[in-house]
Amino acid sequence: MNNHFHSSPSASANKGKSGKHPPSGAHYAAASSTHHPHPQRSSVHNANHAVNANVSNNEHDATSTSSTSTSLFSHSTQASRDLEALVRMGFPKDRAEKAIAWTGDIGVAAAVNWILAHKDNPYLNKKEQREYLVYLCPSGPLLEHIHTFLERTAQQCGLNGAHLHLSHITMCHGFKADDSQIPVILKHMRSAYQRIADRLPDKLILDRYASENFIGLFLDNQSERILKEYSQCLIQELQSTSDQDIGQTSKKAFHLTLAYQFAPGDYDAVLNLAKRIDLKAPCHWHFRLYSRDPRFNTHEVYEMAGEWHNNPEVDDLLHFASGDYLYVSPKENETHGSPTGYVYGHSWASGLSGRAPLSHLHKCFDSDVWILHGSIPYNTRGQLDEEDMVSNIEMMHYPPAQRKRWLSVANGSSSGGGGVRGVGTSLSRLTMETATPRRRRSNADSHCTVYVMRHGERMDFVFGWDWIKKCFDTDGNFSRVDLNMPKAVPKRRTGSQAYIRDPPLTAIGLLQAQITGKAMKDAGISFGRIFVSPALRSVQTATAVLESVSCPERRPIKLCVEPGLYEWLGWVKEGHPEWLTAAELHAFGIPVDLDYRPVFEVKQLNYEETTEEYYMRNGLVVKRALEACGHEGGNLLFVAHASSLDTCTRQLVGGAPRNQFDMNKVTQRVPYCAVVTCVQEAVTNSGSHGNHGVNWLLKNPPFPSLTHGGNIRFNAVQTFTGPVDRLNINNS
Repeated sequence: MNNHFHSSPSASANKGKSGKHPPSGAHYAAASSTHHPHPQRSSVHNANHAVNANVSNNEHDATSTSSTSTSLFSHSTQASRDLEALVRMGFPKDRAEKAIAWTGDIGVAAAVNWILAHKDNPYLNKKEQREYLVYLCPSGPLLEHIHTFLERTAQQCGLNGAHLHLSHITMCHGFKADDSQIPVILKHMRSAYQRIADRLPDKLILDRYASENFIGLFLDNQSERILKEYSQCLIQELQSTSDQDIGQTSKKAFHLTLAYQFAPGDYDAVLNLAKRIDLKAPCHWHFRLYSRDPRFNTHEVYEMAGEWHNNPEVDDLLHFASGDYLYVSPKENETHGSPTGYVYGHSWASGLSGRAPLSHLHKCFDSDVWILHGSIPYNTRGQLDEEDMVSNIEMMHYPPAQRKRWLSVANGSSSGGGGVRGVGTSLSRLTMETATPRRRRSNADSHCTVYVMRHGERMDFVFGWDWIKKCFDTDGNFSRVDLNMPKAVPKRRTGSQAYIRDPPLTAIGLLQAQITGKAMKDAGISFGRIFVSPALRSVQTATAVLESVSCPERRPIKLCVEPGLYEWLGWVKEGHPEWLTAAELHAFGIPVDLDYRPVFEVKQLNYEETTEEYYMRNGLVVKRALEACGHEGGNLLFVAHASSLDTCTRQLVGGAPRNQFDMNKVTQRVPYCAVVTCVQEAVTNSGSHGNHGVNWLLKNPPFPSLTHGGNIRFNAVQTFTGPVDRLNINNS
């Protein structure tokens, strides 16, 4: 593999030319494997990206990101609200906590995307502790000088140990803790900081030090004494969050490493470059909390830099995903073996393992895939006010993977896409006027009401992705292992694995749909047509509603399976669902309309669509349905997904499409089998001819909503015969 950096432990550092002793060489060797700070990124990959930064287009809008990219001390409250929202959306509590922690709690949208991306991850439901580190990090002109130094040393002398590290002064070495402890860790950071804040000097004074195998910047005695006090207080308080002993940092001289483990012959060149760093350059310091996945501390990290295509000769070939990274272990590659030009690794974004072409990977630094959780600005004001405590973190200071993959989701940016392919009307050009359906003049037309409904409880959100392994034998036969599972599921032509991306309803989900359908019938509601997303959970929900509202004396209604009603394709672009065809659903006994011609064929769906195009796609489906069926009389029911209640009605009532962040904010409030209606209101235009028209109004349905509590998983033997202190209560 090209451009690998393999370092060996440095020799013990001798007293250098400045007369100040650094920590021992053994300490630095340990740091390279177990205490890696975040590596630098200058134009050759700078983690802070302060120099030559390619930052998100949303970076300039500090106010728009404050609710998602902030914060240190509202985290305990914000994380609680996000957790509540995710659980309300149907995600198990432990999985929701994991998603919040592993995205840096930058918003519900990012957490939902993380869960969906990790649906196939075999470790998704395993309890794993991340490793946390607290650093004092520089920013501003001084950091730019350091970046220039690192770039030039890499060009002239090659990479050394410091190129794997974020420029920092270590306040606390790595320690493992549960995801739920993050708010507590942040609270301890604040508490320890407030003890020393009023005694911090206005400026940290740095002194250059060099020895034969180490060059760094050391603090003046006054600053070091106070920061060591902070470190000791912090570690003492953090000990309660971790099962392991958190080692003290105060035994070593506090320093910022510039270079170490370089070739002896490069000493003079590296030192001359270090002397060009202006130590008097202005600098802003921040206390930051980072975390990393300790399973991959000894792996190298590669960014997926170019898309590749399927190669049938390569087993376990990973799918390319923009913004994804690969953990690669040379030792693992010796064990697994790979075809020439391919490496075996583990996807950062999905957790899946497989092979990727080395020519399409770009070697980067370990901490590109770390997560930043919070930051306290270094200041001398003693008491932190709310603005100082929360301190908006600049976009460029997030590690690249977190910034590209999750922060852009939280801020509502979307990947580009050229509209939905294969559709005569260009969605990118649809305006509110063209999205509003053209009405046919008919008396029956005025009685048409649009109902939009979310599906019921889905299997994977209750039992996790591994329900498939538990319920299907090697011959593909299904048997339930929990009473909340269906008694039978349709046979899939591609096998049971198709259920990973197209799960069925639970027994409770089916009951939710039946209760809602019965409420519709009791309210005197009937439907002329029912349109349904191709997702099996939506089809099953619509079937249960249809059975509840049907009357023998009326003509039978069949389901119109409409691919255009599927949820936002940006959530599944890395793993496209394979739906049952209308014929397969019909064979399973589901009353589908085999003659229905959908607005969007499956092949016309654009998995690179933006959220605006998603709104346009759903709006177009409703528009075409009203144009084709509105004059027939009877109400129209659309059964789809949580976001559909907004995306199918937004344009009908004259609203503009939302960005992804806002869409997720409203979607998280939509429970299973929620229903919204759009009703017509006749209006008279003010023109001289008194033309009549129709406005659509969003209203609640004429029946109550469905609310219920959740049951935890129950095992009588474990509950009543095992040790009480080992009981683990969760909602999974």
